[in-house]
Amino acid sequence: MSVENFYLHQFGFNPEEYERLNKLPIAKRKEEVQRNLESNKLEAYLDAPVSPLFRYWFSEDGNLYSDSSLIPETHVSKQITLSERDGLVKYGFTLVEKKILENPGSVVLWYSPPGKKSLLHDVPDEKPYDYGQLYIYSFDGGSVKAAAVKIGGEGILPILSPDFAKLLSIQDEAERISTTLLYPVVLHEDLSSFLTRNKQKTAVYKDHKGRIYYWSDIIKDLQDTFAGKRNNVFRFDKQLAVLEKETLTEEDLVWIHLSALKDHLLHLGYAYHQEMEFHGGCPGKSASMSMIDSILGGSTFKIPDMFDIHNSLMREARQMEWSYHNGKCRVCGREHTEVGPCSVCKECERKLINCCY
Repeated sequence: MSVENFYLHQFGFNPEEYERLNKLPIAKRKEEVQRNLESNKLEAYLDAPVSPLFRYWFSEDGNLYSDSSLIPETHVSKQITLSERDGLVKYGFTLVEKKILENPGSVVLWYSPPGKKSLLHDVPDEKPYDYGQLYIYSFDGGSVKAAAVKIGGEGILPILSPDFAKLLSIQDEAERISTTLLYPVVLHEDLSSFLTRNKQKTAVYKDHKGRIYYWSDIIKDLQDTFAGKRNNVFRFDKQLAVLEKETLTEEDLVWIHLSALKDHLLHLGYAYHQEMEFHGGCPGKSASMSMIDSILGGSTFKIPDMFDIHNSLMREARQMEWSYHNGKCRVCGREHTEVGPCSVCKECERKLINCCY
């Protein structure tokens, strides 16, 4: 496992992002990291069912950026790694972009089902996503607003659109996940209308404390989210101060995320070796302050020797990332054809807007 994959799967962040962050203005760095720390805290630590608000802007060529300046480092698709469900999240997002751009004023839904993270092969001890994520997008012609909802009970999805009933009926798990990720749904309904759909009492999510959130509860949170009332509610002052350095390192980004997690454990009164279970699908199963200190090396950061080895392996893997081999295309089903690292043939890559180039 690479360093990138270790931290992504265990803690829900990618330390390789430091290279991209170094190219951003300091204010933008802080904005992005604040948002990521908030998302992790809400989703994985507090088990909240609705994310903070995200905003994106289109370039002239139809790509989404996380900043209105449209500088290359804020290109959203390039921030999605190939390790997320074997590259299908990256492919699927480009299709989402296309649907949003083609349907201004309409809500676009994109669903990432629960279940296995790796679809091409079994990974020992890999924690599956224990709930789905429903992404809600709205383009007003200027910017795109977006939020995510945890889906524990999928009964709400066919109510929102009959297209989901067809997707959920696919029996094979890997096929159902793959097909759904490549099928964004357009509601042909504006955001204000969508946010009045608050009468369904359908159960959507049950948190770790046993509280059941119904769709009417979710809609209330979404109303606040899209009104901008649920952003910047947590403070990460000492973590954000690190971002004022002229040049960030991988170690800086690891310290920022893990020290924020350690602060959360301290705030909740956890004992040093007591593990807190993560409630999201992105991080691993649990973490403790002793685990964090073993990675950070106590008060001074030190990457364990094993991660130096992982770094070397990761560099080698990147050189092979775009090699092709004979296999079966997971999109069109064609056999004995050249497929890339996501098991998608060249023809389907072109059809899917060449998102990985």
